[in-house]
Amino acid sequence: CVRVCAEVIGRHAIGYANRGVERAVTTPFTDPSEACIGCGACVAVCPTGALHLDEGNGEWGIRELNTRLPLAPCQGCGRPFAAARQVAEVRRRMPANGDAADLCPACKRDAVCLNVETNVIVGSQKIASERKGSIHV
Repeated sequence: CVRVCAEVIGRHAIGYANRGVERAVTTPFTDPSEACIGCGACVAVCPTGALHLDEGNGEWGIRELNTRLPLAPCQGCGRPFAAARQVAEVRRRMPANGDAADLCPACKRDAVCLNVETNVIVGSQKIASERKGSIHV
């Protein structure tokens, strides 16, 4: 979990404290980490199940790391779906895809499906009109 935060996410929000059987994953000085974006990657890969993501009251956090972050609302449906810091980080890393960062997975899927359907319909109509034109010529 420490490696995924540092090497994959690039945040270095957590580290190890103590030695031996007392060794634990924690934030620097056990204070809430300013570097944490609330992505939950550390929770997802934790091999011991020692970290837990809690959600409630419009925020989520990692209980064992004393971290609570507000959730960002989806710009499509209005439901909270990800930590606001995580959405901001995605926007920063992928500026060309920034609008998609503000959508929950369901609204993103609907937007992609709508775009694909629109392109297919437009493309089919264009092909049909081109075929009509060639017949009349």
